[in-house]
Amino acid sequence: MVKIRKKSLLGASKHSAYLIIVFFLAIFIGVGYSFLNSSLSLGGVTKISKNTWNVHFENINVKEGSITDGSATISEDTAIVNFQVPLKQPGEYYEFSVDVKNSGTIDAKINSIINSSLTEAQQQYLEYTVNYENGQEIKQGDILKANESSKIVIKVKYRDDITESNLPTEDQNLNLTFNINYVQAD
Repeated sequence: MVKIRKKSLLGASKHSAYLIIVFFLAIFIGVGYSFLNSSLSLGGVTKISKNTWNVHFENINVKEGSITDGSATISEDTAIVNFQVPLKQPGEYYEFSVDVKNSGTIDAKINSIINSSLTEAQQQYLEYTVNYENGQEIKQGDILKANESSKIVIKVKYRDDITESNLPTEDQNLNLTFNINYVQAD
């Protein structure tokens, strides 16, 4: 009987040794995993600043030499300039400037322009131009910085180089428009 006990004690020892090895292996894997595992996090605070959008017309100034019975006014919402110009004789013109003001905090860019161009027949007796004060063309993509203004000049002239054959045979009522669409600059 003693021999049988020795065998069962030896079997129990092997079993205990396996359990101890498995126990330490589990601890080693757990510790090893914790060394290989990282947790990263990002956090922060952001502040969005107050901004305003305000592109409008202001300050109409009629040029000296223009006819005196013409008129130009800015609408109440400051988004439209209306003008009425009765040109009676060749050489007469009405010319005025107006400021396009960006009172907002965001730069503005010209997205599109719609110009009611004159017909070929109308161009024979009338000139109609809308340009910057320095004479440069107003074009798509032009930038108007925040808190800055740009002066544009509008001129309607009864051509003085007109020939008798090009004179209109009846009164002409022309609707002239020049729409500038501003959007937020990129």
